[in-house]
Amino acid sequence: MKLFKISILLLLISFFIIGCSDKTPSPISSISIKEGKGVIFIYRPKNDIWAHKRYLIYINNNYEDMLMNGKSYVFNKPAGKYKIEIKEDVEINPEVFTLTTKLKEGKINYIRFATDSIDGYLNLKEVIKAKAVYEDDKYKNMY
Repeated sequence: MKLFKISILLLLISFFIIGCSDKTPSPISSISIKEGKGVIFIYRPKNDIWAHKRYLIYINNNYEDMLMNGKSYVFNKPAGKYKIEIKEDVEINPEVFTLTTKLKEGKINYIRFATDSIDGYLNLKEVIKAKAVYEDDKYKNMY
């Protein structure tokens, strides 16, 4: 009987561990760069405090998509200089966050739109691949 209880306990623990593991593939690992282009990868880490805010992505003054909380976006573009604007989705006095980046053929430019701390102000910054991943993991664990 004792062996049966231990077996059941181990089985339940293994189900719990399997259920808690994150099997979602990283959006970074699934990026494909089209021939003759580079990629602008814009992401917004999940943030419950700022989740209600909606933002629009503009690249060189052209509307591209809506930047949702906890989502990432991939834009294949020719090499060149790009002005990235993240605009608050309101009609009167929208906040605008601007960054200029130089894209090279066959390369990925990672851009993060988030806060640096729980009570920090939103910002837009270009980051290296490893930093982008680790910052988000650290952020999720802290808050």
